[in-house]
Amino acid sequence: MKESFTIAKPHIAEEFSKALFEDFTETPSTYTFNKGHFDKSILKLESAAMARERSNYDNYSMYYENLLRVQLQLLYQREQENKSLNDQLQDAANNLDVEVQCQLADKSHDLLMEITALRAHIAEMRGTLMNQEQEIREKVREEYDNLVHNLYTATFELKSKFEMYS
Repeated sequence: MKESFTIAKPHIAEEFSKALFEDFTETPSTYTFNKGHFDKSILKLESAAMARERSNYDNYSMYYENLLRVQLQLLYQREQENKSLNDQLQDAANNLDVEVQCQLADKSHDLLMEITALRAHIAEMRGTLMNQEQEIREKVREEYDNLVHNLYTATFELKSKFEMYS
């Protein structure tokens, strides 16, 4: 908004000279004024000058008050824009925070599922390993029992042969 200020130009000097020359006597080289009339004219001049100054003061005051009001409105508008931008920035930060937390939760869930699957696989492998160990022990025990039985049988045969010779 552009403010402009214009002052009405009063014709104080013209009005003063017109009022002064209403009542005068003229000689070829001088003008003579009545003292009462001269005092009245000076009083009118003084009143007109004071009225002009009062009017100028009021006009300047109103002009600067309007400028100040416009600047205050612009300042308030900018403060509101700043507040709006700060709110938008805060909302964006909150949305980003929520999005990051959701992604983190998804990643954590995926890792937990992978860990659970690995634990299940480890438990299955342990079970398989224990079954294989059990089978191996059983085979070793059978072989051991067979060896012991064969050894006992061989010993018994030797003992029988030995008794036969003795």
